[in-house]
Amino acid sequence: MEGGLGFRDLECFNEVMLAKQSWRLLQDSESLLAKSLKAKYFPRNNFLNATIGYNPSYTWRSIIAGRNIILKGIRWNIGSGDGVRVWHDPWLPSDLNFRVQSAIPAGLEDLRVRDLFLENSNRWDVELISNLFNENEAKLIKSIPLCQHSRPDRLVWHHSKDGVYSVKYGYTIAKHLKECESNMASSSGQRKKLWKWVGTSMSSLSLARKEYENLPKQGVGASPCIHAAEKRLHEHLTATKQLRTSGVGDAHAERMQAENWMKPDESWVKINTLVARS
Repeated sequence: MEGGLGFRDLECFNEVMLAKQSWRLLQDSESLLAKSLKAKYFPRNNFLNATIGYNPSYTWRSIIAGRNIILKGIRWNIGSGDGVRVWHDPWLPSDLNFRVQSAIPAGLEDLRVRDLFLENSNRWDVELISNLFNENEAKLIKSIPLCQHSRPDRLVWHHSKDGVYSVKYGYTIAKHLKECESNMASSSGQRKKLWKWVGTSMSSLSLARKEYENLPKQGVGASPCIHAAEKRLHEHLTATKQLRTSGVGDAHAERMQAENWMKPDESWVKINTLVARS
């Protein structure tokens, strides 16, 4: 069922509304609720970096769940630049990434955005910026307008013109996060299934070695079988390392099992190293 705003997923919609409560805490840190939560859950930290803590209340767990959406869409709007860390805080007005990706120069780990201004001025130090950042980031930083009259830095919602949290775009982020979690869970399940089969094959090969060691050595040609099995397993492990992130590992394993077995010479002893798998 689809509502008037086009929300189909009730779980995502619920998270979006929780994100709205998180946004209110960010915008009104002097409210009674904000002060109460800070005193209990993050007295020495800020809301953006607060952890869920021990034995959290239902209200706090819900707000933290909503904060995950907020974190995907907020960035700092630069005022004085005193409170924004250059390398660690989201402040670039980019649709791709709010955080700086350029390498951190030694000794400048704690650089603040204010340090990128000309001395005693609210203008960018163009030469310094060009030296510290890659070309695209340097161009982006230089395009950020600065106020002539110093004002505090403030958090804004990047995906709206007025900087205020948007429920509709928050819903888009919630859907995207849910799809990513679903894909990761599916991929993880496939990898576990594949590596379980590989582990079983390795155990079978180890047992085959032990059985061979106990066989009479006169006239028995089991060694070539074992060497062939070792070679096949080595090839399989090499391939699965390359395929385990591609999602096609199971198909590779199926093809290996489908290969026909060729009857060896009568002087050989056959030792099975593949077992059934679920």
